[in-house]
Amino acid sequence: VHIYKSITHLSKIMKDFEQEKLKEIETVKMICQNLKILLKENKQMNHLPNHIHQTK
Repeated sequence: VHIYKSITHLSKIMKDFEQEKLKEIETVKMICQNLKILLKENKQMNHLPNHIHQTK
């Protein structure tokens, strides 16, 4: 019985771990997307001063 208990406990931990990992992957994906958006905006922002500087 004790061995069985520890096995079920272990499998539960593994399940939780898998779910946590999935959450982490989702988080990383979100961070990456946000970074891409930020980079895009940053490029656009960088274009503006260049343009203004050139027109002067």
